[in-house]
Amino acid sequence: MSKKSEVREWLEIEFEYSITAEQWASFERDCEVALAEYEADTSAGEQDAALEKISNVWHGWSQKGRGGPTQRSDAEVASDPRWAALAEILSLRARRDPDVMDFRRDELGDQLIGLDDIPRWIEQTAEADGPSTRLVPDHKTPFRHVSKEFIRYVDTYEEGWVVPKPIRIGGRLWRLRGVARRIAQGFGWPEEWAVPFILTDMPPPRPMVFGWTIHEQPSKIPTMDWVELRVNPRAVSPRDLETHYRRLRSEEFGLRRVDPMSEKTAALALHWEQTMEQPTGRRRTEWNRLHPEWDYRESTGNFGRDARAAHAQATGEGKIR
Repeated sequence: MSKKSEVREWLEIEFEYSITAEQWASFERDCEVALAEYEADTSAGEQDAALEKISNVWHGWSQKGRGGPTQRSDAEVASDPRWAALAEILSLRARRDPDVMDFRRDELGDQLIGLDDIPRWIEQTAEADGPSTRLVPDHKTPFRHVSKEFIRYVDTYEEGWVVPKPIRIGGRLWRLRGVARRIAQGFGWPEEWAVPFILTDMPPPRPMVFGWTIHEQPSKIPTMDWVELRVNPRAVSPRDLETHYRRLRSEEFGLRRVDPMSEKTAALALHWEQTMEQPTGRRRTEWNRLHPEWDYRESTGNFGRDARAAHAQATGEGKIR
């Protein structure tokens, strides 16, 4: 196995994501320098550093729409005084949390940092903590060291891109992650939002009213994609949710509507898939035998046109909008 193949396998295990050949070829071009560093004959420590760099590049690369899940928050939701009030109430309670107060006293000297300073503080703290903890999964990889301990945070509430950073068990970042997880569970914030709050005292601009994760599958079939929505039921009406979801489908997937499908159209789509190895004329003959009520005795061309359109509507393979 080549070293590049080993890196690809490592990324798939690390991020639990199957990388297609097309994605890997594109990633190799974007990550040429880091891959070359790993391929060079270096020490184990230098190879670990190269793997960490490749991991960070892959995460940022995949978040830019080239495959894999992306996480975002909606910055265009209309203003509502309830949201601002609830966000501030939660932040007041979080400030009084004993774990938050202890962490700020022990690790920050009660000196909060600015939101723009978070990435630099995380990097400096990680360096001071020492090498990140590496755990070996059971017979899943030839690598001796695979990073499994991460802290995840957003460096801005507006965009909401999640940044992962490998950490060392027992270090300051490990403690920060533990506090952030408990705060996230207690106040309904995503863990990656709790981290900047603890460091800056700047709460999210609103509770997690609208947030989504887009899961883009390696498959070319658009219907294999799916969206995970996070909604505060006390702050969002069904009509607000409908408006938000309609805009999300339009902006992210280019979908304007989902047309209802008739029984005939559904049967055509299934038949087209089942008979894909046969010529169109034979497919039409078989269709007429199975569905005399919807026969195409006059034109093979009409049958092929309708069947392809039905298949595209059912699977999403095509430009059906």
